[in-house]
Amino acid sequence: MHVERLSWLLPDCGELAKLKQAEPDLIIYFGSRTSLASGAAFEQLKATCPGAMVLGCTTGGQIHEHDAVDDEITGVAIRFDETRIRLVSEMVGSSADSRTCGHAIGERLLAPDLAGIFILSDGLNVNGSELVAGITEMIGRACRRRIAIRGDSGRRQLRAAEPHGCRHRILRRRNQNRTR
Repeated sequence: MHVERLSWLLPDCGELAKLKQAEPDLIIYFGSRTSLASGAAFEQLKATCPGAMVLGCTTGGQIHEHDAVDDEITGVAIRFDETRIRLVSEMVGSSADSRTCGHAIGERLLAPDLAGIFILSDGLNVNGSELVAGITEMIGRACRRRIAIRGDSGRRQLRAAEPHGCRHRILRRRNQNRTR
């Protein structure tokens, strides 16, 4: 596995040029609502690495080096050597639909080699506990300790990683060629 840390200010893509050589499978990025509202960060990342899965969301602040910053976009670009990943998304109409959405996600991710799930979710309109409960009901408890969720609070919004505006980005990580 190879990981590149990212940090930049819009409109300059700065250090994104080094990503082309890294050939990442996955890019996860975070920024303020203002810095991500235009969609320019997503477009820059997809243009630089068209083969990568790109997902991101807004935050109240990002950590860069040893500082907390508000105006930068930060993230990681990851290339996996032996791990396959999968991106799944579902729309949630309201918080009351969270468990049902979790069921749909869990059903789509269910596989014998499922190793973990990473969720980016709107924290205002989605009940994270119900979402995870729905997923867990479908995949079983084997993966329960490996579910990670990141949600935004009231004043922030998820910046969808795809232009069609889905509210959830879920990754399925599957083990390949792993021996114990």
